[in-house]
Amino acid sequence: MIKSTNSYVLSGPVHFTLHAQCPRTVQLQEWMRSLSAAHGDVLRLQGATGHAVTVLPDAIYAVWSLPQSQSTPVARLLDLKTAFVASLRTSVGGRMTDRDQSRITLKVKRIRRIADVPRYVDNCHSAPARYGWVGHPDEWPHSSLRNMAVSEMILS
Repeated sequence: MIKSTNSYVLSGPVHFTLHAQCPRTVQLQEWMRSLSAAHGDVLRLQGATGHAVTVLPDAIYAVWSLPQSQSTPVARLLDLKTAFVASLRTSVGGRMTDRDQSRITLKVKRIRRIADVPRYVDNCHSAPARYGWVGHPDEWPHSSLRNMAVSEMILS
């Protein structure tokens, strides 16, 4: 499933969520590494700039700046999802079934105002605490929060 809001132009800053449950044939730690690797692969493939990323056991929350593209928004979303699925499938050595692939969903929201990017970055970084994985966002090891300067943080 692919869902896009505000999708008439899909470039510039975007917030996206990729939901992907761990296949039964893959260990959770390996899946987390695969999600993180897929994020890096697709980021490079798309020529995007990553502002924030948090990898949870069943999702990736990220804020990127996507370069201009000649593709329609729907085609761009399909390219993104296809790239994620291909990278995940490669990472886990083909142990993803067609059912596992069909359960991967991608939601992309264009960030209209540049001034709102820090709020989306904050939302991305607070996901582990919001969903009960840790008590405070900086305790989560699979997040770009650890790489940010204190002056960039607005964690509310």
